[in-house]
Amino acid sequence: MTPNRAHPPSDLSTAKALVHAPCGFTWSQPEPEPEGADYAAHTFTLDGLRVRYREARTTPTKAGQFVFPLEALRAQGVVSTGGSGGKRAFRVCPPWVTTANRQAEKAQSWQVEFLLPSHGTVDPARARALYLRTAQ
Repeated sequence: MTPNRAHPPSDLSTAKALVHAPCGFTWSQPEPEPEGADYAAHTFTLDGLRVRYREARTTPTKAGQFVFPLEALRAQGVVSTGGSGGKRAFRVCPPWVTTANRQAEKAQSWQVEFLLPSHGTVDPARARALYLRTAQ
């Protein structure tokens, strides 16, 4: 997959229309990350916050986005702390997915707190709370 600077991924454009714009967030132009092209990787700023965007490999039947604060990712060993630890990838398990093993159950249990469902109407207050929490 070749990144396209002129057109962000359609799911990212949808998030802008359904979540970011109604919340009044300002957006910078998303910049593709060529090394993450398989995941439609992009970086941009949202109200001055740096955002790293990735799409799942498996297309879900329901829509939603996870908004993970850096500290939550550090606490779970997803990103490095002090130059050690971290992962190249991690499993994301929304609550509507039946987990197949204990590792997936564990991931699902901590991740649900950071889910912003977007099937139906998005709750702007919940969206702001997740994004502002990320800024702390």
